[in-house]
Amino acid sequence: MLTCSRYKVLCFPPFLLLLALGYIALSKLSIYFATMSEGISIVWFPNGFLLFLFLVRPMREWLLYASVILPSEIIAYTPTFTYLQALEFGLINLGETMFAAIMIQKFSDSRHNFENIRYFLLFVIVALTLSPALGAILGAAVYHAQIESQNNFLAFWRIWMFGDALGILLFTPLLVTLYEKKKQFFSDSHFSIESFIMIPLTLALAFFLFSSDFSPNLLPSTPIIFILALLWIGYRRGLVESLLMSVLLSMIAIYFTADHKGPFAIFNAVQNTLYLQEFIAAMVTITLFFGVLLQQINEKTAQLTFLSKNLEDQVFKKTNDLQLANQKLFELAIKDSLTHIYNRRFLVERAEQEVSTALRYNSELSLIMFDIDFF
Repeated sequence: MLTCSRYKVLCFPPFLLLLALGYIALSKLSIYFATMSEGISIVWFPNGFLLFLFLVRPMREWLLYASVILPSEIIAYTPTFTYLQALEFGLINLGETMFAAIMIQKFSDSRHNFENIRYFLLFVIVALTLSPALGAILGAAVYHAQIESQNNFLAFWRIWMFGDALGILLFTPLLVTLYEKKKQFFSDSHFSIESFIMIPLTLALAFFLFSSDFSPNLLPSTPIIFILALLWIGYRRGLVESLLMSVLLSMIAIYFTADHKGPFAIFNAVQNTLYLQEFIAAMVTITLFFGVLLQQINEKTAQLTFLSKNLEDQVFKKTNDLQLANQKLFELAIKDSLTHIYNRRFLVERAEQEVSTALRYNSELSLIMFDIDFF
C-alpha cells in the first residue's frame, strides 16, 4: 500500500492535488490554445512537466504520480475524446516520459544537469527523438484506428512526435534548471538596462510578426531573427533567461499560428503545423545548445584561470624561497657562523670596492684597525 509517509514532502495530499490540477490545466492549454482549428495539435505541454517530474524525483515515487496523472488525463480529454481514448493517450504519455527518464538517468554521468554537454546530447537523442518517436507510433495508431480523419498514419505520427518533443523541449530543460539553480538564479538576478530594452522589444516584434496577416513583405524565414535575439540574451543573461524567453516567444507563435496568422499562414493546416513545429524546435534547441556550450566554455575558462592563479602563486612562492635561500647563502659566505661578524672575505671585497672608489674620484681613504686581545 502506498502511503505519503514514505515520500516526504512531495507526496502529501495538497501536492498531489496541485499535480492533478496542473496537469489538467496544461492539457487543456494544449487542447484549446495549441491546437489548430482543424484539430491538429501543435505542441503537447504536459509531457514536458512529466519528464521534469520523473527526472528530479526518485523512481519509487513514480507509481504514486502515475495514479494521479491517469485520472487527470481522462478529465482533461473529456469531452474531446472518449474515456478509452483518454486512457490510452494517458498510458502512452506516461510510458513515453518514464522511458525517457530511465534512459537518461541510466546513461548519464551527471544527475539532471543541462549544463553538461553529454547530458544535453543524451536528452536530445532520447527525450526529443527516440522516446517521442516510439510514443508517436502508438498515438498515431489510436488516432488512425479510432478517430475519423483525412490524415494518413505517417502524418499523425509526425505531428504527434513533434508535438510531444516540443512540449518536452520547451518545459523540461527550463524546469529542471530552475529546480536545480533556483537559489542561485534569484540571488544572481539583477536589473539591466540592456534586458529592459531587449526583452520587451523582442516580445513586441514577435507580437507584430505573428499577429499580422500574411504579406509578401514578410517571408517565412523572418522568424530567424528571434534565434539571434535568444542567442544574445543567452550570452548576456544566461541559460535560464534565454529559455524563459524562448518559451514566451513560442507561446506567441503558437497562439497566432493556430489562428492562421503570421508568416506560416501561407501553408495549409498540416504544413502550417509542421513548419511551426520545426521552427520552434530549431529555435529552442539552438538556444539550449548555445547556453550549454557557453556554460562549458565559462567553466573551462574559470578552471584555467584558477590553474593559472595557482601556478602564479606557486612560482611566486618558489621565487621567494629561492631569494631567501640565496640571501642566507650570501650571509653564510661573508659572516662568521659563531659570532656573526663579517669575515676576511667580506673585508677584502669591501676594501677592494673602497680603494676602487677612492681611485676613481681621487679621494682620500683611511683604514682603522683594532687589535683586540683575548677575543
